[in-house]
Amino acid sequence: MDNSLLSKRLIIFVSGLSGAGKTTALSLMNDIGFYTADNLPVDMTKQFLDKIPQDNQPIALGYGIKTVGFNPEKIIDYLKQLSLEYDVKLLFLTASPETIHHRYSLTGMTHPLCDDGDLDKAIKTEYTLCSPLIEAASLVLETTYTGPKELRRKLLAEYHHSLDTKHPLLVLSSFGFKYGTPNDAETIIDARVLDNPHWQKEISHLTGKDIEVESFLENSPKTFEFLNDVILYLEKAVIPYFNHEKSFYHVAIGCTGGKHRSVYIAEKIFKHFKVKNIRCRLDHRHV
Repeated sequence: MDNSLLSKRLIIFVSGLSGAGKTTALSLMNDIGFYTADNLPVDMTKQFLDKIPQDNQPIALGYGIKTVGFNPEKIIDYLKQLSLEYDVKLLFLTASPETIHHRYSLTGMTHPLCDDGDLDKAIKTEYTLCSPLIEAASLVLETTYTGPKELRRKLLAEYHHSLDTKHPLLVLSSFGFKYGTPNDAETIIDARVLDNPHWQKEISHLTGKDIEVESFLENSPKTFEFLNDVILYLEKAVIPYFNHEKSFYHVAIGCTGGKHRSVYIAEKIFKHFKVKNIRCRLDHRHV
């Protein structure tokens, strides 16, 4: 590997056939840590690069048939110019004509080159027009059988070495079942199996963050068993999953009123993963 590339900032020109997933890819790249812009006229690219933060965060720029002044040869020439200053890559997304036809039929949208109603002709014309980009691409991604989650995995696998440490976020929340279950949680943990401090008059007015409630709950061995089982589940199943599948994962812990047991468990899980350098956010919804 040319060591000079290690100091250069990564720019990926993202192009592709209409309906092959360029817009989706750019959205995913923004989510995993790229600065992104779509359909900038090539002549305005330098202005965009001058205005974004001058850090080492990678950049992804989308160019397609809808881009003003779209010209594959001009784009390739510009890539060569930028390569003097940046680590430049060209990513091209493609899919089978049948798949693109199906996607346009499904959405009811009009292909940019389909002026006469002949969609198959428009797809062929665009492929021919984009052939120089396909030949020059450092990576061609076939999306015929690729959904957004798989596409995200492929992008991460290809470019993770250039990404800054933007780790996914584990969102932890406590809530009360009597108010209903959160509809934005991927996983719901039921802490109602633990002894309920609500029935202890001297501590019922407190919350799971208070030492008296902690002492009450920790007086029972099943509290530690429950907590250890939940943490083990999250470490073995959830953390590996959300690291590859999405940028955040919401685990909601509930008890009857969302004041004691759920708060205590959420606090303990939060502290456990913070020590392990997992990005976490904690929200007590009903305290």
